[in-house]
Amino acid sequence: MIILLLISNLDTKDVNKNIFISLAIILLLIVIIMLLSYFIQRRDTILNTKGILNKKEVKDPVFIKREENEDIINLSLDIWKLRNRILKISPILDKENINSLNYYIEKLKKYLDKKNIEVREYDNLKYNEGLNLDVLLLESSSIDMECEVDNIFIKETIEPAVFINGQLMRKAKVILIRRNV
Repeated sequence: MIILLLISNLDTKDVNKNIFISLAIILLLIVIIMLLSYFIQRRDTILNTKGILNKKEVKDPVFIKREENEDIINLSLDIWKLRNRILKISPILDKENINSLNYYIEKLKKYLDKKNIEVREYDNLKYNEGLNLDVLLLESSSIDMECEVDNIFIKETIEPAVFINGQLMRKAKVILIRRNV
C-alpha cells in the first residue's frame, strides 16, 4: 500500500523517484513470487500427504483446504491488480523500467499458468445471463431504458474470475453498460 501511495504522488521529472519506485515494485513482485511459491508448495505437500498428487487423474482443488485456496486466489488477484497498476503508471516511467516490470509480471503469469491458475477478465464482451458473474452496476449510455438484453456489454472488470484447474473458484465482479446499437 505504501508503494501505491508513493506512485500516486509521483513527479514525472524526478528520475530518482522513478528508479526508487521501480525498485520497490520489483521488490514487491519478488515477495509475491515467494508467497505464491510457498502456498503452492504447501498445497502440493498436503496433496502428497493424502496420496492425491501422485494420481494423475485427480487434479481437483476440492481436497485443498479452503483457506489455502483463498490465499492462492487472493494472491492471484493481487498480481492482476499490480499488473493493472503498472499499466496505469507506465507513461511516467522510462522504457527500461517498464520492460523490467513487464518481465516480472509475465514471469508471475507463467508461474500461475504452470500451476493451472487462470485469472480471467471480461472487458468489452457481450453480456449474457449464462455467464457466471457478479454484476455490480448497470449503466446506460442513452435515455432509452427499453434497450434489449442483446445490447448489454461488460464495460469494466472490477475483479476478475479465478479458475484453478478449470474450476471456477471466484466469480468476476463487473460493471455492465447498456448500448443502443
